[in-house]
Amino acid sequence: IVAYAAADSVQAYQESGGVVETIEDVHITDADLGGDVTVLDVRKSAEHGAGSIEGACNIVHTHLPKHFESIPKDKPVHIHCQGGTRSAYASAMLKRLGYEVVNLAGGFGAWAQAGKPVEISDAETAGQS
Repeated sequence: IVAYAAADSVQAYQESGGVVETIEDVHITDADLGGDVTVLDVRKSAEHGAGSIEGACNIVHTHLPKHFESIPKDKPVHIHCQGGTRSAYASAMLKRLGYEVVNLAGGFGAWAQAGKPVEISDAETAGQS
């Protein structure tokens, strides 16, 4: 996630006690999604059901506040949507709550376009209520 501000504005903000946070942004096709990470898909359930990354947990970005307790805090959370906007919002929200997050730039669209494995599911997934 990238934000721009005048250097003197950022410096003044920090000097007044403000904290500047950053979120790691990794292109989805370069990310290591194996191992001990949670892959969080913040797209709508219909998008997720039509094609997803194997093992991804689906919680719509607007429903995250109702499901924080279901997202592990003891391991990194790699977050994606279709193209990158919703995952950026979700990453910022979870980062503020103390999660270790990585925003997966390019989103599922870039994943599928690169020919990466896609899982299809008709089932409703958790976090959609």
